Amino acid sequence: MRETLTTQEILDLLGISRATLYRWIEQGVLLPQGDEHGRWSPASVTRAKKVRKFIDRGFTMVEIKRRLGVD
Repeated sequence: MRETLTTQEILDLLGISRATLYRWIEQGVLLPQGDEHGRWSPASVTRAKKVRKFIDRGFTMVEIKRRLGVD
């Protein structure tokens, strides 16, 4: 994987919509990302993958936040 990914690459990788990504940010499980070129860091990509995996396994957003240490 490259050092950083664009938002579109994140969407394609996770198979989610832009609205879903923004909802995850609004819910606090992802931090708003993007440098001046709109690219996401490897750590942010890893966290987004974790969120997707938890959702696929049926975890609620409350459970996901707890597992990620989000207050």
